[in-house]
Amino acid sequence: MTFQIGQFTTKTPDEIRDDYLRTVRNGLIQQGISNPQLGPGSDEYRYATALGNELAPIYANTVIKADAVMPDTATGVAPSGQTVGADLQREMAIYGLAPRGAAPSAGPFTLSCSAPTIIPSGATLIDAAGLRFQVVTSGGYADGAIVQIVAVDAGAASNHNAGDVLTWVSAPPYCASKQIVGSPGQTPGAPALTGGADAENNDTARARLLAHIQDPPGSGNASQTNQFAEDSSTIVQKSFCYPALGGPSTSHVAVVGYASATDKNRDVASSIMTGTVTPYVVGQMPENVSVTVTTVTNQSVDVAIGLTLPSSPQASPPGPGGGWTDGTPWPSLIANTNCQVTAIASSTQFTVNAETSPTAGVSRICVVDTTTWKLLRATVLSVSGTSGAYVITIDTPFPNLVAQNIPLSVLGSFVFPDAVNMDAYVAALLNAFALMGPGEKTSNTSVLGRAFRHPPPQLSWPYSLNATQLKAIESTGDEVLDTSYYFRSATSPTVPGAIADAPYILVPRNLGFYPIV
Repeated sequence: MTFQIGQFTTKTPDEIRDDYLRTVRNGLIQQGISNPQLGPGSDEYRYATALGNELAPIYANTVIKADAVMPDTATGVAPSGQTVGADLQREMAIYGLAPRGAAPSAGPFTLSCSAPTIIPSGATLIDAAGLRFQVVTSGGYADGAIVQIVAVDAGAASNHNAGDVLTWVSAPPYCASKQIVGSPGQTPGAPALTGGADAENNDTARARLLAHIQDPPGSGNASQTNQFAEDSSTIVQKSFCYPALGGPSTSHVAVVGYASATDKNRDVASSIMTGTVTPYVVGQMPENVSVTVTTVTNQSVDVAIGLTLPSSPQASPPGPGGGWTDGTPWPSLIANTNCQVTAIASSTQFTVNAETSPTAGVSRICVVDTTTWKLLRATVLSVSGTSGAYVITIDTPFPNLVAQNIPLSVLGSFVFPDAVNMDAYVAALLNAFALMGPGEKTSNTSVLGRAFRHPPPQLSWPYSLNATQLKAIESTGDEVLDTSYYFRSATSPTVPGAIADAPYILVPRNLGFYPIV
């Protein structure tokens, strides 16, 4: 049985006025006045208008207060210097929860030194912005060794890509003053110091609160195991327990980190896992329970979303606007064409696998830059080529395009038409990805009966691409009339080869939004 939540409705000032006048009119008619004059300009009309204006704020405040005391709607204004609303914080406090502060990044740098040296734990490096990083494990290191560090100054700004430079505050013997972030051979620009996140926002805080309410921790249940892991480090966004996966008195735990503005991966650095999370969880569990603690394995997924939006005023016939920017949005996703980049001449000229041609000087297009994860917009200046291989030149560079690989192990960047609120749709989908959890660790149905992922995806932290993500996009504005999936390179995460392996979690790679036709 589905429980339908009724809409809490209140009266507007005009409705209050009209209800009052109707009551007065009926009363006067009963007293023998056949046609009471209660229209605009009458004393009763002015009194009813004033009454409606006075009562309407009370109705409005009733709605606000009702929302403020329900965990799925409570928000409120965040106190100064905080990012979670006061009303939501109050609801969390009832259950012993509190908003989480900023999380530090962690990862490796490749040591540059002229001779083997001893580096103590806590040795400090700084980046160009002055953020501090400390060595996790003391020991002897040689030139080219991988050294694990963790940020002292937490936040998304502490994330760094391979190739970035850190500087010793006081260099150990034989060490170069500057050190390069990343592991040997890692591609420059790839995420290296990861997991840094700014203080928790309303969405993540609410997701933790609802999971706590739906499955209260206690008596050593899966929810309490998850709480142990979440308490171990602010780097852990959420924990997921797989009880009795290996048989009686066993418990598997997988933790995910926060997605940041520039890094959508969700795994937690190995140094944090071995040095903080795993020992903390094992120490909290009863000695007769065998505990396996892992992070997650990122599984990149390409997604094309179909949107039904209002037509542009330039369309034929003209639309109301507020939706697609162009009268004929280009490209349109038809059949098996994914409208991806297949060849790159420069950041302003590239080939798109589209079935129809854009209109030079008119067609406005977008891509999601998967390095910065920002929406980029441009206008097509010129076009050549034929169906399936249109070469376009744009007025604004798209600097981080990816071309289609052959075979299609990785698709090229999706090119899609612009819309007035396209940035909101992209943000909603990325935020929905950030609130997803890992998949199951086994496909054995007899084991899944007891060892399915907790919390279950039906309650919170879904692991599949389903209606949950579409609803997030639809909720961005009334102009979104319908959504659907046009393409998903994966719907659910892959099941790992062994139960001791880390479970997979879907993370975004190439994203596109197209008219539903």
